[in-house]
This record gives sequence, structure tokens and C-alpha cells, in this order.
Amino acid sequence: MKPEELLAAKEFSTVPYIIGVNNNEYGWIIPSTALRDVIAISGLWIRFPSESVSVVADEYLGDTDDPAELRERFQDMMGDIIFVIPALQVSKYHRDSGAPLYFYEFQHRPSTFKDTKPDFVKADHGDEVGFVFGGPFLRSDATEEEKHLSRTIMKYWANFARNGNPNGEGLVEWPVYDLNDQYLELNLKQKKAEKLKGNRMEFWTKIFPEQVKKITEDRKEHSEL
Repeated sequence: MKPEELLAAKEFSTVPYIIGVNNNEYGWIIPSTALRDVIAISGLWIRFPSESVSVVADEYLGDTDDPAELRERFQDMMGDIIFVIPALQVSKYHRDSGAPLYFYEFQHRPSTFKDTKPDFVKADHGDEVGFVFGGPFLRSDATEEEKHLSRTIMKYWANFARNGNPNGEGLVEWPVYDLNDQYLELNLKQKKAEKLKGNRMEFWTKIFPEQVKKITEDRKEHSEL
């Protein structure tokens, strides 16, 4: 069976789970080539019929010609395809199995990157890992706010490791990822939220499959003529 078929059939261990993403998952690659070349390269990552790439490009890139806006939209598109949407889909399967799941979006840009990454890169892929393991306490340039954030995250993770539930005294409540798609925003100040990327999820789970189906059927019809 394919991985998604196993998830749909609930053929996996229903244990408590933490899943999360960062708010700039594709910040680690900054396109420097022409946009058309970038889209062509991204086709290597997108395992869809070639004709459907334009559907994705239209959804994310729209009709803007502003370079900064295009860069941001492209990073958003690739981050969704590779990291965010798959994480949300797995979360929904896990939730539907009946096991508790806790979802987060990490949003803080580490100060250590102030001289190594452009200002437009926010919380990049993997940036939360250092906070999970107390990284700010090992850096002389970390702010007190970052040390507090790291301490908070370590408490959440330690509680989860002990009890299967990250919540504890003095912490902002981390809601279970339920039918309202609740999750926790991990920033210098934590906040409960819901329906991360709601519109994008609708695109990927409803609109895009319908478009791909139509494109495939049209292609088959033309090939038979």
C-alpha cells in the first residue's frame, strides 16, 4: 500500500503526536534566476502532470510582476508543496484515527541569522530545532526573549514526552488538533489559532484534484481523436 492509503485505512500506531511547520519553510533557497527558469526547476519537485503546473502557478503567483512579491509567493508555493500541505494532510489522517495530535506553526526568526539571511526570510525550515534543544542558552548573541521562548518550548516538549500532552502550568494552552483544525502559534508570545492555510488546503484537496482530473480527461479525449 502507498503511504497515503495506509493513513486513510488507519493502518498505523495511534499514539499521541506533535507535528509542526515554520512560517517560511522555503526560505533556505532564494531564487536568483528568472522566474520562468525557477518554475521549470520546481517541476522537478512537483510530481503532477506537466499540464497542471500552470494551475498551481496561477493559484500562487497570480498576475503580479513585482519581483519581491513574486519571490514571496514562490517561496510560499514551494513551502506548501514540500512541507506544509503534507504536514496538514498527515495531521488530519492522524486526528481522524482518534489519537491526540498537537500541531504548531513556528514563527520566530532567530536573531543569529541577522547577518546571514536576507530580512525577508522569516522562520526558515528547521529553525525551531535549536529552540527545542536550548540553543539560545549556548549563544552569546541570543536575546532574553529568545531564551524565554526556548525554555517555553522545552517545557512543552518535555511535558509531551512524559505524558503525551504538552500542556502544563504556566504555559499557554496548546489545543488538540480537532475538527476545527486548532493549533499553536510558537512565537515570542504563544497564541492559539485555527485553520492554518485553510484556503490553500481547499485548493489542494478539492480544486486542484478536480482541475487535474479535467486536464487528464481532456488530454485523453484529444489523444483519441
